[in-house]
Amino acid sequence: PIVIRPPSPPLSQRSITMSGENSIASELKLRHVFGLKEDVTDNVHYIEENVIVYPCGRNIVIYDTITKTQRFIVTGDANEDSASEITAIAVSPNRRTIAAAFRTDTNGKIDIYDVRTLKLCASLINPEVSSSLYTSLKFSPDSKYLLCIGGEPDFILSTWDWEAKKVLQSESIAVKSTSSNLRCSFSPHDPSVLVLTGYKLVNFFKIDSDSKLQHIETKGKIAENYLCHEWLASNLLLVGTESGKVLLF
Repeated sequence: PIVIRPPSPPLSQRSITMSGENSIASELKLRHVFGLKEDVTDNVHYIEENVIVYPCGRNIVIYDTITKTQRFIVTGDANEDSASEITAIAVSPNRRTIAAAFRTDTNGKIDIYDVRTLKLCASLINPEVSSSLYTSLKFSPDSKYLLCIGGEPDFILSTWDWEAKKVLQSESIAVKSTSSNLRCSFSPHDPSVLVLTGYKLVNFFKIDSDSKLQHIETKGKIAENYLCHEWLASNLLLVGTESGKVLLF
C-alpha cells in the first residue's frame, strides 16, 4: 500500500512523502500554478522589470518572465473557511510589500506580505467595517500607509498605518450602487489628497490638520459608471468610463 502523510506547513513549503514495498521515498513540492483570478481588483503588478505579481486561486504568484519560475504566497490555512478569497491586491511603491484583501464571513481583512521573504508582516481588521470584503487597496507614495474601501453595506474608506496596525481615518461613503467597481488611491503629489471612483462617483478628499477626511467639491462630473483611474504627473486624474470615455479631472 502507498501511505501519504498530510503536511501541516503552508502549501509552498509542504512536501508529501510516499512509501511502499517497492517504492522509493519521494517528495511533492509546488512548482507551478496555472491561471489568473480575474475578479480581483488590480490583479497584475510589476515588482521588477521582468517580475510580475498576480493572484491564482488562493495563491499570490510572483513570476519571473525571464527564468519562467514562480514563487508563491499561499494565503490562509488549510483549516480556514473556503470563503476567504482574495478580492484585491496592491504592491507598495518601494516594491517591498504586497497587500491582499480577503472576503470573510465577518469583517473583511487585509494581509501584508514581505516580497523578499514571502512572510506575513501584518494582518489588518477594522472592527468598524461591517462589509465582508474590500474592493480596492492602494499604498501611499512613501509606502507607509494603506488606503482601502470596503463594500456594502457601509462602504467605509479607511487609511492605515499598516506597520503599526492602526486605523488613521475611517469614514462611510454614500454610494449609489452596490457594484464592486469602487477604486481608491492617494495622490502621488500630495498624499493628503485621496480619490474614490465608482458608479456615478468621483470624490476627492483632503486629510486635514485634525486627521479628518474633508470632501473636496468636484466640478464637471457626469452621470457615468467610472471603472478606473490613474494620476498624471501634472497632478491631474484620468478616469475611464464603462461607455469608453476617458475624462480628465
